[in-house]
This record gives sequence, structure tokens and C-alpha cells, in this order.
Amino acid sequence: MPETDVESATIQRETGEVTLEQAETALRQAKQALAALLDIPPAEADRLEVLGSIQDEAEPPPPPDDLARLALCVRPDVVSYRLGVRRAREDVRLQRAERFPDVFLLYTPFGYRNNAWVGAQSATSWSIGALVSIPILNRKQGNIRRAQHNVVQTEIELSGLEKQVLSEVERAYLEYTSTHSAVQRLERGILSRARRLRDQKYNLYAQGQQDIMTYLSAQRDYNDVVRQYRDTLVRHRRSMLRLNTTVGQRILP
Repeated sequence: MPETDVESATIQRETGEVTLEQAETALRQAKQALAALLDIPPAEADRLEVLGSIQDEAEPPPPPDDLARLALCVRPDVVSYRLGVRRAREDVRLQRAERFPDVFLLYTPFGYRNNAWVGAQSATSWSIGALVSIPILNRKQGNIRRAQHNVVQTEIELSGLEKQVLSEVERAYLEYTSTHSAVQRLERGILSRARRLRDQKYNLYAQGQQDIMTYLSAQRDYNDVVRQYRDTLVRHRRSMLRLNTTVGQRILP
């Protein structure tokens, strides 16, 4: 084997070892972060093992229109703004109810005055009265107008938020379908062809018809395809999480 081929193979092996060390470090960091979320001591983080498949085996989500309607019904920020609109409308009714001052009714059903000590006839009486305040400066109209403007402003903000939610759902659904299609293409075509080509190159190398560098080149191409497949699958799983977050409800595992 030529010395240059040996050197190239050595470089590829050392490069793979460096990549492996980086992946192991990233795995340990991920376990440390997960341990912090689960309130597990850092010393026990390395013993965490996450089980489950990263493959998407779930049923496809509902159409975008159904997801949009669901998001407008259950998303906490939209529900909160709707409650804010209701509160603003109730504030208008409250201000209108308080635009007139309170009227106090005073009533004395029976009164007795003893005049016997002066030799006069005693007297009985009853009385009724009302107390009404007449403000010189009426501030209630200003409060009503301010409450009405608050209703209009809150409704405008709610309308803008609903449009933003619809846009977010549409983008999340588009990302989900795009990554799902990419994963399917890699699984059904590209990945199997790259594996078959690598195996063919290995057989030719084992039979002595080609040198080892041809096989190593095919192996490197196959590794690149596998890495691309893994990254695409991770993006697809993240798109599933983003779709759940955008809708405000778990519709995908």
C-alpha cells in the first residue's frame, strides 16, 4: 500500500476519533442539563439513559385550518387577551353605572316630643329626606371614554395576536411537512443507495480490484449521508415540538 494512502487513512481515523470525543462531550453536557431539570445531583448525571426512538411513528397532524382554529381556542396568550377584552367591556359598564352620584334616602318613621314639662301638648312626627350630591366638575364622562378606548385598543391587540398565531401555525406546519418529506426521501432512497455503494466498494476492495482509498472514500460519503439523515431527523423532531408549542396543545408525541 502506498505511503500516501496510509497517511490518508490515518488522518481519517484520527479525525473520526476527534469527532467521537466531541460527540461524547456533547452527550455528557446534555445529560448534565437534563439532570438539572430533573433535580438530580450532577454526580449521577452520567447514569441517565434516555430511552425511546427518535423516529416519527405518529399519525400526521390535522390540516392547518383545524390547527389554526385549535390554537385560537386553547393558546394561553390568546385566551388571556380575550379575558382582557371582557374585562375592558365590563369596566365600561361599571363606569356607566357610576356616572350618576349616589342618592341617600333618610327616613324617620316616628318621633315624639314631650312638652309636658312646659304644660304644652306633646307632639308626634315622622320625617323623610334625600341627600343628593351635585358635582361641579363631572369626571365620569372622561372615565367612560377612557374605558371605551381601552376596549378598542385591547380588541386591536387581540386581532393582531390572532393573525400572528395563524402565521406561526402556518410556518410550523410548513416546517413539519418539509422535514418529514426530507426524512422520507433519505430513508427510502438516499440512505439505502449510499449503503449499497459502500458495500460494493468494500467488496471490490476485498477482491483486490480497487485500492483501500476508494473504499474509504465511499465510507466517508456514506458517513456524510448518515450524518445528514440524523440532522434532518433531529430537525423534524424539533419541528414536531414547535408545532405543539405553536398550537398550544400536544398533538404530536
